[in-house]
Amino acid sequence: MQSSGTRRAGVRSRRCLAACSLFLALGARAAPDLAVSRYDALVDAVAVADAPTRLAFADVALGALIEANEAELQAGGHAWQRGARDYVARLRATRALLQAAPRVEIIRTPPDAVRLLIDTEQVMLTAPREGRQASFEAGIAEVACAHIGCGPAADPAADDGAGATPAASPSAPRPITAAPTVEDVVATRQRRLTGEWSLGDREPPLYSQDDGLHCAFADTRHLRLKQAACEAVTRELRLLEEALRAVLRRGGQVDWQALAVRSAGGSQDARVSYGASGRYFELGVPTLAAAPEVVRGAIPWLQTRLRGQRADYVITAPEGLAYRVPDTE
Repeated sequence: MQSSGTRRAGVRSRRCLAACSLFLALGARAAPDLAVSRYDALVDAVAVADAPTRLAFADVALGALIEANEAELQAGGHAWQRGARDYVARLRATRALLQAAPRVEIIRTPPDAVRLLIDTEQVMLTAPREGRQASFEAGIAEVACAHIGCGPAADPAADDGAGATPAASPSAPRPITAAPTVEDVVATRQRRLTGEWSLGDREPPLYSQDDGLHCAFADTRHLRLKQAACEAVTRELRLLEEALRAVLRRGGQVDWQALAVRSAGGSQDARVSYGASGRYFELGVPTLAAAPEVVRGAIPWLQTRLRGQRADYVITAPEGLAYRVPDTE
């Protein structure tokens, strides 16, 4: 349910990167860390960078796409070779016109596809073989960073004010060193969020955050505790969203019928099961582990968010939630 006062506002690897703390597991076998890949971070940065930077990235990406498709042609034996030759010829023609193109954009298409818009020409950055997409993207990131300069980020605390390091252009891609963890991604999201109470006479008190997550409570007692509880549980839902997004990005699948969050026994981490065959990862979501009804109710919201669309979810706060979450004030 929603109050009339509810605000609704619109709200992305290199192997040598430092490993993050969250690991996907199947039985006793650990899988790659759930982090935003260097390629994904680079795409997000370049998409909002200046025109020369976007052009440089597009040139590298087109070169990688041409090289990958030519390698397939050289392998031979494919019935689609003639079409592939025509495709490579079109890519070469597009790349030749790149420097003079009046418009070069890098666009992410939900959930995780990336396309180049070069004047009126659109090019999907997709490897010719599905199983090679990750290495294709990593290759683009490595070469692009060599051209664009994805060096170590400057540490503001280490700046002695001497001006030895020139300030980066605001429109330049942000430095990318290590793939951020899902906690990093959520922390960045939350810095942009605001929340407010809606206290109507005939409606239950509702605390709303402007990315579409809301908490409905039974009464107006202890609103400060209830706000802290809502912010804790919605933070954990965002962590769950980003962790599942990382699973999908790495080619995994989510069995929504099997999705469950359970206590891992004594630690702050919980075990998130997402496959009928026993696939799981551990994540710091103790509040969700104690509120399975919130997780089940969140599934439509998670599905919509993972398709890259805005979604609203009104959480009916479990009894006593406000008193189980530590008050941070």
